Amino acid sequence: MRRGWEFWLGASFVVAAMALVAPAYFLPDWRAIVSSIGAATAAFAVVGASLIAYDGALAKVRFDRSIQMIDRDLRRRQILTKLDFTARLIILDTRQVRDAIGVFGEAPPDDFDLNEPTDMADLWNRIGELPKDKAAAVAFARLNYSQYKRLLAGYRQMCADPMRNGSQVAAQRRRELAGITIKIADAAKEMAAGNAVTLAAEGLSEAD
Repeated sequence: MRRGWEFWLGASFVVAAMALVAPAYFLPDWRAIVSSIGAATAAFAVVGASLIAYDGALAKVRFDRSIQMIDRDLRRRQILTKLDFTARLIILDTRQVRDAIGVFGEAPPDDFDLNEPTDMADLWNRIGELPKDKAAAVAFARLNYSQYKRLLAGYRQMCADPMRNGSQVAAQRRRELAGITIKIADAAKEMAAGNAVTLAAEGLSEAD
């Protein structure tokens, strides 16, 4: 356990007091000198012992603080790793859905499903632990997920109507859906930006 300055100062006081008293057992002349300064020597030793006791009390505080710092660092690495993984997953998902939407919309609406990764809820609950730019990116991504869900629900209804399916309005809805996937992907890129560098600098590489 790392000792504070109080321990070493107190130990030096105690050792100094003992160094003054010890020779008195062997040297009569020194015994007379120690007798004359006995009270001061005892006070010196008491102060030293008090400093050692004080350091012992502070040692618990220092230990708890170090545990808190380790826990904080681990939580930060955990959330940055989760943020990076979630962002990369979003980029892959949005690319797949955008390809399914296509220009002419040959794929059925069921292929357009785009759901938030499950870790997004945890990131949202811990958004206060994220840097401001990452928190803003998470919020922007969630907003666009919500918009995409509502727009897709309307597009499904449109496709169920033979009179409206294949119309210019339906094509416009597909373009809007594709545009939202781009916004979500851009937010994910912002979520992932710099995470690998930060984790590597803190000793946690992507391979970990």
